[in-house]
Amino acid sequence: MSEFQVLPAHSQIAFYYGLKVMRDQYLSIALDQTLKNLEPDAITRDIKEFVPKPARSLLATHAVREERLFCLPCVIHANPRLLGYYRLLYGISQKQFYDQGPFGQFKHLEITGKVAVRVAPRIDALCLSLSGTAMQLVDGIDTVSQEIIHELQIMAIGAQLRGGANTLIGQEAAKQIKELITDAVRPHVIEDTDLAVVINNSSGRKVVIQIASDPDLTITEVLLSANRPLVAIEVKGGRDLSNVHNRIGEAEKSHQKARAAGFPECWTIINVRPDAVSLEVLARESPSSSRFFHLSRLLDISTTEYRDFIDLVRSVASVPDTPAMF
Repeated sequence: MSEFQVLPAHSQIAFYYGLKVMRDQYLSIALDQTLKNLEPDAITRDIKEFVPKPARSLLATHAVREERLFCLPCVIHANPRLLGYYRLLYGISQKQFYDQGPFGQFKHLEITGKVAVRVAPRIDALCLSLSGTAMQLVDGIDTVSQEIIHELQIMAIGAQLRGGANTLIGQEAAKQIKELITDAVRPHVIEDTDLAVVINNSSGRKVVIQIASDPDLTITEVLLSANRPLVAIEVKGGRDLSNVHNRIGEAEKSHQKARAAGFPECWTIINVRPDAVSLEVLARESPSSSRFFHLSRLLDISTTEYRDFIDLVRSVASVPDTPAMF
């Protein structure tokens, strides 16, 4: 037996299965199949309009077809998912591409493989924009080949799948907090699903604790006139210390939106070691966060942090510590 521990391979196994799915939708296999069904004249027409002449000449010297690097309208109309092929080739993350600027309207092309009527007239403009990105790539590298195209996409896929894994970690942490809150107010619960729990508070009104997205959790009181926001909670489940400041920055952006939506309380829960970063630093990096908690301490019912958290939840939800009588 080795004196060293066995290192886990689970992340690479997950990458393998994620790659299998993406290969058939977003890589050269999918592009080849789509090109087989396209009229050559349509491809040639789009190449002349959307691929600058210098790029055509350069790619010809490398025996690489223009549609391998340049996003063409005829390709996107034939197979909208291939927008993901070009996005990966250019090294642009889904969040960077779809969550900023005007490109969010095209997200459903990659996700659903369908072209909505409202965006169909804008695909030419999209391809013209991406043509500029492709030109930067062609100008910036010293050689072009199918192998290089594939390798660049694989690098981007790795980052995307890691981001997806981090999202799953965050979702799991949010579920843990939702269950923790539910247990603390269990006597007052009147409805409990995977995504939300509804309680009756001391005033006879309903309070909803819900897993959401941006923020991860919300606590809202239901009034006759309108819902009253109570608390927005960001849960950062990642454990690596090196990325903690980025996660705090993400929490701050979410809490700024929550404040604008009327949430008076914004809490941030992190999952790094409690002694790894000071609360003073966190407060400077996320001034919109009214409270900070450590996930590990919240999951330990013997800690003061757990008791403080539960007391705050019961206070904002207006439920007593004693069992409810229904």
